[in-house]
This record gives sequence, C-alpha cells and structure tokens, in this order.
Amino acid sequence: ISAALRSHRQTYAWGTGGRWHFGNLDRFGAGEGDWMQVTSTGQAEFNTTEVGIFVQDAWQVSPELQVQIGARYENYGLPSDKLAVNQPWGTATGIATGFVPSGGGLAPRLGFVWDGRGRSGLVVRGSVGLHYAGVDPAVFAEAMQFNGAGQVRRGQGTFTSWPAAPSAAQAPWSGTRLTLFSPDYEAPRTLKADFGLSRSLGAGTTLTLSGGYNHTDYLLRRTDLNRAAMTGTAQGGRPVYGTLVRQGALVSAAPGSNRRFNSFDLVSGLISSGYADYYELTAAIERRVAAGLTVLASYTYSKTEDNTPGLISGDPADQLNPFPDGLDGVDWTDGRSDFDVPHRLSLSGQYVSAGRTPITLGARYRMRSGLPFTPGFQHGVDVNGDGSSANDPVFLGAVGGTLAGCAGSAGFAARNSCRGDMVQGLDLRASVGLPVGGSYGLALTVEAFNVIATESGLLDRAALLVDPNGNFAVDAAGNVTLPLVANPNFGSLLSRRGEPRMVRVGLRLEY
Repeated sequence: ISAALRSHRQTYAWGTGGRWHFGNLDRFGAGEGDWMQVTSTGQAEFNTTEVGIFVQDAWQVSPELQVQIGARYENYGLPSDKLAVNQPWGTATGIATGFVPSGGGLAPRLGFVWDGRGRSGLVVRGSVGLHYAGVDPAVFAEAMQFNGAGQVRRGQGTFTSWPAAPSAAQAPWSGTRLTLFSPDYEAPRTLKADFGLSRSLGAGTTLTLSGGYNHTDYLLRRTDLNRAAMTGTAQGGRPVYGTLVRQGALVSAAPGSNRRFNSFDLVSGLISSGYADYYELTAAIERRVAAGLTVLASYTYSKTEDNTPGLISGDPADQLNPFPDGLDGVDWTDGRSDFDVPHRLSLSGQYVSAGRTPITLGARYRMRSGLPFTPGFQHGVDVNGDGSSANDPVFLGAVGGTLAGCAGSAGFAARNSCRGDMVQGLDLRASVGLPVGGSYGLALTVEAFNVIATESGLLDRAALLVDPNGNFAVDAAGNVTLPLVANPNFGSLLSRRGEPRMVRVGLRLEY
C-alpha cells in the first residue's frame, strides 16, 4: 500500500517575457514586426495525491519456469477548488469550464522467466502489463494560470519603443487566454509488453535479443476553441484563418482577426484523443576477449508514432493541428513522432588489470539518428494564421524540387518527413586503484565525455521563404497568394545545442 502527497508550484508561463518576430535585419533595426506578451498569470500552487495498492505473487511452475502475476490499483487526485468557472466564456459559447480531471484504475501485470542455463544456456523473459498515469502537473498548472486572469497583448507594425515593450497605443489588442479540460477526460493508460532472450555462446560470449511494444491511449491533444472560421485558402488549398499581413519576409494574422470572440485569445481545449505507439528491437553481444578485456556491441531499432505534435515546444499554439478539419480525409498529425529515433548504436570496451590496485581503461562510441522535423517556414511566418509559426508544413508543389533528407515530392509535407544528420560521440574513461581503503576499493577516476561529438542543435527547418519583393495578393474570396522562394540554407545548423565536451575527475569507493 502506498500513498503520496506532492506539492507543486509553477511561476513560469510561456510568453511572459514577451516575444518579437522580425522579417529581416533591417526591420529588426527599425523595430518593425510582431510582438506578443502574456500578462497577469500569477503562480500556480497546488497539491496532488496518489494512492496505490499493489499485489503480486510468483509461482515456480517447474525448475526452469517462474511466473509472476500482479495487479495495481491506483488513484491520482487533484484539488477541486483551483479551476473556477469562467462565466464570460460560458455565456458566449455554452461550453462549461472549471472541470477538474482525475485518474487511475486497475492495472494487471503478467511476467515469466524461463531459465535453462543448466542445460541449454538460454534464458527467456517476457512481461505484459497495463499502466495508468495522472494529469501532468505542468498542464494542470497551465489551466490554473489561464483560468480567466491570464491576458495576452499583441501588436503589429513599427514599434518606436523597441526594444522595450510597446505601449497600449502601439499594441492595443488584448484578449483573455484560457486552458480547460474536456469533461470527457480519460486518464492516460499504457499497455507495455516486452520479450527477451539471452544465451551463452561459450568462450566468454553472451548474445542478448530483446524487443518491446508500448501503446498509450488518452493522451491530451490541444484544440483552439476560439479559432475564427476559415477566411480563405493559400497555395495548395491550405486553410487560412484571419487576415494575413505581410511585413517584408514576415507573414502573420492581424491581431484579433483570427479569433471567434475578440475578447479572448487562444482558448485551449484539452481532449483525451491522443495516442502513441512505440516499437523496439535490440541486439547486443558481449565478449571477454582476454583476461581483463571485455567488449560490448549493441544496436537498437525503434519506431515511434503519435498524433500529438509540438510537445517539444514551449508555445502551446505549436501543438495545434494546422488542418483541424483533416487533410484529404485523414488526420495530418497522425504519423512520425517528434521523439522518433530509429537507429542507436553503441560500441564499448573495457580493460581492467590484475592486482589490488587495478588500472581500468574504457571507451564508448555511440551513434544515433538525427531528430525528425517538418519542413516549414521561418519563425514568425504563420501562413494559416492560427497563431503558431511552427506548425505549418510546406506545400511541396511550390518547392520546385525535392528536399534533401526528406520524403515526399507532392502535396503538403507529411509530419516529421525530414530528419537531421546522424549524431555520434566518443567517451573515454580511466581509473587507477589507490593503495588505501583496506577491504574497500578506492580509485581515482578521470572521464572525458564527447571527445568526438557531432555538432547538433536547432536546424533551419524553413524549406521556403517569403520573398519580400514578390507579389502578395488576396482576392475577393479571401484566397491568398504568397510569394515564396526556396531557402538555400534549409537543413543547416542555426544554433548548436548539443552536449558539451566535459572532463570529470573524482574518487570512487566500491564496497
């Protein structure tokens, strides 16, 4: 039986520091572009509770086979008095606010181990189980901060106060931002299954094969309940919401024009309609080459798919679906996950000398696939006017050729259809035993991380740029023609954010 009481406090909300977007350096110097800032959010303080009951038993079915059966019942609780009813929104839309979700359920589990090392040298393991999760405290804190007090100010044009925040006269539009849970909320649940086997091949060699599958239901997805009706289309039939304004190479919606109710900004409805699938297969071989020398090689192939974009972004608007009514009858967000890393390789070796004060030398080489991304436009260019400049895929028919490292050649780019370069690194380690410590082993260690490392970080995902000198046109039906040109720097590194090179010196005590 377990019980936990956790206290949470969140003081940060995305956008409270203000955000500027400019079309180019000249407009940056002139202070001409877009500005927004989140105000009046305050801090969120609340407690969560977790109560669980877990029962498990094991049966030795035979000398080689053991079976484990268990079940866990858990309940996650949130305070019921932290989300007030927003009367203006309820009156305008009839949509209730203030719903507080809860989570938990009964989670059965089954596992087995077949150990035949006495005869065949083979060990087989497997398990399957259901797991529940509570509401992400950061999401509940967001709902508290945007429960009616949080405001968003927006401005567009030339700001004479730049770089200071503009006055109300230069940025007159303001709207209330809300975040609310759907009354149909269901607690996220994950089915986890894994299987593995290992076998001794003789001569100090062990082979291990393992695989796993995770399927998660009822993940939260974000939809904008205050999005205006479609005002027209752009190239490829892209839906456009609001009045688009071009400022050089910057295109965005006029403040308030993309809102159904002008007194409200983004109104996030959190709906339990998300899913995630994860598959993994790993092969590893370990071999003792000689006395004190061991090498290990491991390769993992995995695949991750979901329908929850924008989770790695701090801007909640980046989680919106750019095609909320579907694209060619399918959900555009359903596809390769932002966290999909299909290939991972690790090669390591270690040598340990004999004696009471051994010398240890080790090295590890690792390589993984680059992270996926969607070919789109430069930051600040919001070609559909939904409030996000990071969720708009390019229309491949307008590129005039294929994109390096990307799949597809026509229509709108699929979600995460591009991928960054492979990332590799080399770590080294050495330790020397010290003749002190008695029966305990004391060693001086020196470790060097990322001695060889691939430069990785923020990539230029803008496959297309807005031509500041091209023809920007809007016809009588509201359809927009954007002057677009290919970006020659597409896929290049904008800012390095990889792991730093580091040396660590320390003492290790083994007992």
